[in-house]
Amino acid sequence: MKNVPDAILFDLDGTLIHSAPDLHAAANFVCQKRGLEIFDLETIISFVGNGVPVLVKRIFDARDISLADADIQNAITDYLDYYDQHSTDLTRPYEGVVDALDQIKGEGMLMAVVTNKPEAPARAILEALKLDNFFSTVVGGDTTGSKKPDPAPYFTACNNLGVDPSSTIYVGDSETDGKTADAANVPFILYSGGYRNLSIEEINHWRVIDSFSQLPSTVNLPVFRN
Repeated sequence: MKNVPDAILFDLDGTLIHSAPDLHAAANFVCQKRGLEIFDLETIISFVGNGVPVLVKRIFDARDISLADADIQNAITDYLDYYDQHSTDLTRPYEGVVDALDQIKGEGMLMAVVTNKPEAPARAILEALKLDNFFSTVVGGDTTGSKKPDPAPYFTACNNLGVDPSSTIYVGDSETDGKTADAANVPFILYSGGYRNLSIEEINHWRVIDSFSQLPSTVNLPVFRN
């Protein structure tokens, strides 16, 4: 009988890190460059979770502006150029994240990040925040050609770790993460303090944590019955 996972995989934005303030600044840079009214933080948080192209499109949809594909791509480029230079101005790990990751690593579990953020900025942020050494692999929204909730990025991370997905747990904060776990058929731990747009009850999950201090004991709860 196997009770504990071989690996824990994590979402990034809204899960390990509170990145919304820098995402907000990048979004408003795009708006200001085009003479558009800027957004408040909560609105931008509601746009987060499906990757930068979707976030940028939601900015213009919210202003009832229809753009040609080339103009959308220019806006995405502006967003990424700004964000790449300011991605850790205000972004910080959530309280308890470092201690939780340190404890999980000490117990011999492998860890990975699976995010819809492009891989290069995801790695840069992890390095800047001194979180990179916890993770054996990082799979971004541009790594596989698919984005969550498609399970392909999750499976790629598992392959990179050398583990069977059935021996893993996913930790995330949103409905997109919950759907990813469902598609990969893995247990899902929902962090309640992130950027979800649905209620906890509306997101399929195995366990909920309100603080990362709860994570080490939660991942050690019996869940696997091999």
